[in-house]
Amino acid sequence: MKKLIPYSVFIICSAFLLAATSFRVKAQPAPPLINYQGKLVSSNGLPVSTGDYELRFRLWDAATGGNLIWGPQVFNGQSGPGFGPLVPVVQGWFNVMLGPSDTNGAPIVNAFLSANRFFEIQVGTNLPITPRQQILSAPYALRTESASRADTATALLGAATTGPMDIYVSTNGLDTNNGFSANTAKRTIRAAVDAVPNRIMHSVTLYIYPGVYREAVRIMGKATFSADSAGLRLVGQAATRDEVIINGADESGAPVFSTGVTLLGSQLRIENITLSSFSTGINASDRSNLDLLNCRLLNCGSGIGVGRFSYATIENTVFECSPIQCYAAVWADSGSLISFIYRGQVELKNFVINYREGIKATSGATVTGAKGTSGVTQQNVLSPFIEESGGRIY
Repeated sequence: MKKLIPYSVFIICSAFLLAATSFRVKAQPAPPLINYQGKLVSSNGLPVSTGDYELRFRLWDAATGGNLIWGPQVFNGQSGPGFGPLVPVVQGWFNVMLGPSDTNGAPIVNAFLSANRFFEIQVGTNLPITPRQQILSAPYALRTESASRADTATALLGAATTGPMDIYVSTNGLDTNNGFSANTAKRTIRAAVDAVPNRIMHSVTLYIYPGVYREAVRIMGKATFSADSAGLRLVGQAATRDEVIINGADESGAPVFSTGVTLLGSQLRIENITLSSFSTGINASDRSNLDLLNCRLLNCGSGIGVGRFSYATIENTVFECSPIQCYAAVWADSGSLISFIYRGQVELKNFVINYREGIKATSGATVTGAKGTSGVTQQNVLSPFIEESGGRIY
């Protein structure tokens, strides 16, 4: 494990609820989880170093002192109830699923019988982070006023969609617009995502008009809770995928954003869009579900990374890298699953020798449909297929 920094660590956080069920098939209700996301920074305000960290979570009934209500839940690599793997932290950002129980077997659903709840976080052997983080209204969706002592796995965070939802984005729009028509389009994809409720019960489509969008998109906790819903879609509203570009560089070509689309605990389908000039084009983790259709990943250090029990399908998509030092086009990690679908052609195209790896599977991840004659084409790739630490490519 990475050596922990010897000074205080502060946190900026958010918490919301998810159901640990499949996005695409109806299943028996699973115990509720809290998707807790935050950023660890040092005493000088800079993000902590990227690496795997041991984190402990406790829930109290007061900002200081008080009574321990729930916890700890410990992410240190041990197995058993209330334990989990070390937490990946990237440029300070982390995401964990809390629940369904702590190390004492206490279910997290029973921790929200009262309105005063504060999370305490401890990094490794450091003192707990102060101040504790107050949990406001979101987790109380676990219970209703009329049944405050009855568990419910169907009442989840915040607002839900009440019907199909379309939001429009244009470089000529304004983020203060409602986005509900082409004439009232939003300016950024980020603002459109923020307008989408976390509980997606119906199809939600973000229509992106032609243009270059110099931004990074973070989609956290946008989970689909209906097998009849198409979920959240990000669709380029153009004749070709090259007309709608999400770009990680400024107009001079200098890099600004690291990851194009970050998907955490969410379901997303991206269609007819180019992502260009990011360190990582798309990163999906923490039980996310990613569908990529008719897209292009251009000059991204890593094209797609899928990890932490997430799932992705890739169809009719091109990965290209000009003569720069690129890493891996497709990387499956930590028990994830990637499937290539061949209604169209999946190409790893125009890789020069500096693009070191084509498709990589590590830490028990699985990639299907990548080998044989089914359609993946790799050109000038130094290492077309890499299997490490139990990863498998078929």
